[in-house]
Amino acid sequence: MLNHKSKQNPVLGFVLRLNYLLLIVAVGMSIHYTLFYSDAIYELVFYYAVTAILIGNSYIIKKSWITKQDVAQLKTQLEQKNMLLKEVHHRVKNNLQTVSSLLSIQSRGVDDENTKKLLKNSQRRVLTMAMIHEMLYKKDEHVELVPLAPYLQELSESLIASSNAKNSLDINLELNIPDVNLKVDTIISLGLIVNEIITNSIKYAFNPKEKGIIYLKIEQYTEDTYQLNIGDNGVGFSKDNSDKPSNSMGLKLIESLARQINGNIKKSFDLEENGTHYTLTFKDQ
Repeated sequence: MLNHKSKQNPVLGFVLRLNYLLLIVAVGMSIHYTLFYSDAIYELVFYYAVTAILIGNSYIIKKSWITKQDVAQLKTQLEQKNMLLKEVHHRVKNNLQTVSSLLSIQSRGVDDENTKKLLKNSQRRVLTMAMIHEMLYKKDEHVELVPLAPYLQELSESLIASSNAKNSLDINLELNIPDVNLKVDTIISLGLIVNEIITNSIKYAFNPKEKGIIYLKIEQYTEDTYQLNIGDNGVGFSKDNSDKPSNSMGLKLIESLARQINGNIKKSFDLEENGTHYTLTFKDQ
């Protein structure tokens, strides 16, 4: 009696027995089962191997096609997003420059010096923000992030160059800024803070034709935590007033902007080197 059972695979045993009986009927002769079993095993293994290869290849090809299609689609979406953001930054920059021009025209028609100064200060702040959007518009990628070093360098140099020409000052700028990219909201607040501090130094720290230094240094402590050190070597202010809240609009604005970036700002007076110094710890979130 034939016994072609497979404890590991009963289906395989059934198939082998069926093939054996069919072969006997067709050929009309007895075949040694051992040889038939071995041949059947080899044929079955070969069949499964070929089938597995075909299925595997078809899966890989399909997966590869889907992956390439997804990558192409994501790339297209990213390019469209960048183009849209660049267009937004371009429009914002143009609108801010229009506001700046209106403030400039308005200031020329005002006789009161205090009012004129307020309009000029507002114009300068608007241009500080416009500079950010212009830089983002010119970027080819990652238009939601702003390179910190180029922006602060351009901003600081433009402020000092303008003051040196108008006020007969000789101010040198010392910069030490890491090569990092920060979010737009962080950069706007930080840029306005730097703008206010440098402007105050230019106005109050140095006498005409006097040589001076304004420094700006930023250190990165953690992935999203930074410290800004900025100041000058000018006449400074009284130590007794260093910890008192300021009534000036500029310093109130600095404190308000610092809170927007989870910052804590401190100002100090160096008795040995003179000058006003600010330390701001902030987060890029």
